[in-house]
Amino acid sequence: MFVEDPFLNSIIWFFSGVLSHKGVAAVLKISRAISLFREVTIFSLSLLRVADSHMELAREVKYKALKNAGEEITEEELEKLKRYDETFVQDWRSTAVRSIITNSPDYCRGFLNFKSWYQAMNFLDKERKKKGF
Repeated sequence: MFVEDPFLNSIIWFFSGVLSHKGVAAVLKISRAISLFREVTIFSLSLLRVADSHMELAREVKYKALKNAGEEITEEELEKLKRYDETFVQDWRSTAVRSIITNSPDYCRGFLNFKSWYQAMNFLDKERKKKGF
């Protein structure tokens, strides 16, 4: 017992319990928010990967169509177009990853272990392996 008065002792225990409950609830709430943030990040990166693979497929179809079209396109023009497309894709990738990082809550940014597209894809692969995908 803290004090001799049982009523005062009960009040102290009551408020100690209230404070403990509030503290534990806050920690659990933050923990759940971080877990949810990781899940959303994984799903977002998965969607970006699918979009990237579809863009790659669309580029290949475009190049085949240009070669098979009635109009002549030189190899030099085609290579120039491929370089332009590759620059566009690289910019899109870095913008997408930067957008995820920038739009993340401040308290969650420390949990993002990537700064570039390739680091983000490695992060995604590791997380998926952990989950057995």
